[in-house]
Amino acid sequence: MKINRLLKIIRSVHSDCVIIIIDYNKFRIYNEDAYISSYLFKYRICKLKYYDFIINKVEYLNYVKYNLRKLKINYIILDKHDGYNVIDKYIGNINNYLVYLKRSKIYDKRINIINKVKRIKDINKIMRIEKVIYS
Repeated sequence: MKINRLLKIIRSVHSDCVIIIIDYNKFRIYNEDAYISSYLFKYRICKLKYYDFIINKVEYLNYVKYNLRKLKINYIILDKHDGYNVIDKYIGNINNYLVYLKRSKIYDKRINIINKVKRIKDINKIMRIEKVIYS
C-alpha cells in the first residue's frame, strides 16, 4: 500500500494525532506532522512530489515521545514491518495538536522566506524584505 493512501486511512481515524512510523533503525513523520516536528525539534523536512517527511534515528524516539506528552500533543506510533500495528500511543484529555500545527506552518513559512533572503546578493532588497517580515 502506498504511504499516502495509508496515511489518509490512519488520519481518518486519528485526525488529531502525530503519526510516527518506525522503519528498522529510523522513524518517519509525514506531511503536516512533519511541520510540527520541524518546529518543535528543529528537524529538517525532506520534500517529495506528494508528501513531506522527516527521517531520524530511532534512538531519538523517546525524546520525541517525552516532549509530545509534555506539550500535550497526541501521538500514535506504528511499526512498518509488523503490518503497521500500533506500538505506542498517547491520547490525553487536552490535545494541543491543532495549536502546534498552526504555529509550525507559520514557522515553516518564515524559515522559507529567510532561506530565500540568504540567497539574495543585493543588500537593498534584503533590507526591504526584513522590514516586511518584522513589521
